[in-house]
Amino acid sequence: MRIARVWWVVLMMAFVTRAAAQAGYPPTIIEFASTVTSVRLTALEAGGVNTVLSWHAVNMTASASLQIDVYLENIWTPIVLPFDPIPASGSTPYTIQHPRGFAPPTYRLRLYDGDQLVDERVLVIPYDSPANMARFTASSTPEQFTREGLPSITRFELLPGGSPETPIIGWSIADRAPNSNPIIEQVIGDQAALVEPPRPLVWMPSDGTLTLQNITILPEGITLRLRIVDLLTGVIYDEAVITAAPSGTAFAPTPSPSASLLPVTPTHVIPGGVLDVITLTPDAAAPTLPAPPTLPVTPTATIPLALPRIVEFRAAPAELTPGGTTRLIWIVEDALAVEIQEITESGAPGLLYIQLPHSGTLQITLAAGVNQVSFNLIARNANGETVERMITVAAG
Repeated sequence: MRIARVWWVVLMMAFVTRAAAQAGYPPTIIEFASTVTSVRLTALEAGGVNTVLSWHAVNMTASASLQIDVYLENIWTPIVLPFDPIPASGSTPYTIQHPRGFAPPTYRLRLYDGDQLVDERVLVIPYDSPANMARFTASSTPEQFTREGLPSITRFELLPGGSPETPIIGWSIADRAPNSNPIIEQVIGDQAALVEPPRPLVWMPSDGTLTLQNITILPEGITLRLRIVDLLTGVIYDEAVITAAPSGTAFAPTPSPSASLLPVTPTHVIPGGVLDVITLTPDAAAPTLPAPPTLPVTPTATIPLALPRIVEFRAAPAELTPGGTTRLIWIVEDALAVEIQEITESGAPGLLYIQLPHSGTLQITLAAGVNQVSFNLIARNANGETVERMITVAAG
């Protein structure tokens, strides 16, 4: 009995010693994960994908709290969970929804001590694309490949209620690809002009309606064109044209001639028709692709865009002790996308922070044993032109 009591005392002393040792450590996130590690964009558009989010944090105190956010419509939005507060370790069923933007489903777990953010973990669930959804470009697109699974326009029509100056159109897109977006233009001869109204998001849904503006009325009517464009590579996956001719006060659509389907811009268009299948195997060497077909193109009017401008990008403080924290601060103008790429001490790329706001801050911790780390701010406009600025945070 005496021996048992001695062992009990020893165990209690070890427990107290361990608790006392951990008391000096800050609250820390150990894991933030999802049982689903990749998703199809088409599955999200069909209603979502079920997963289980799990997390684990240690050294939580009475003043520490957790918050889980989802990146939705380019804004971080708190997730409403069935319990509050969020426990230090737990899991919950969750339905992955379309982020209504170009970023894949992205989540973050933030750990606060009072009002101060002390740790953060970002979870990105990448898109899983079919093999034939490799990034086609005008210089690498083969003459023949399968169109199965590639984005296609299934509906493009004029809807009632519009006028010649402000027509209302509707569209549907099947097999939407990441980075792609519908582009709606008016074709006038060999020129094309964007007729979409201003909106807070560049991204548009695969099934929707839109009231157009800046329409030029011609005696023969107007020709509208819908294209599915990869905004990263410039590839046009599919296009459709409708021609509408004024008839008195009515706005009556008429079938467009097949010639209207010829591309107006010098961007390669994926050909249609019955095509052969290219089978990709992970262990096979990359095939030598034939030169792209020569397609009739005519130049289009282009609107020059201002280069993005980095007004400010700094770290405060720029020097800190290992294990200390600093805050990255940035202000960017005339940019469509803002990213920050971490560069480790060895020169290798680290974390990539995507879909950042035009102005903001990001708390960074310099890990113990690390002397310095660099951060490259990348600002990109709608034409893909980039401006970059790099700063380095070093141990003082």
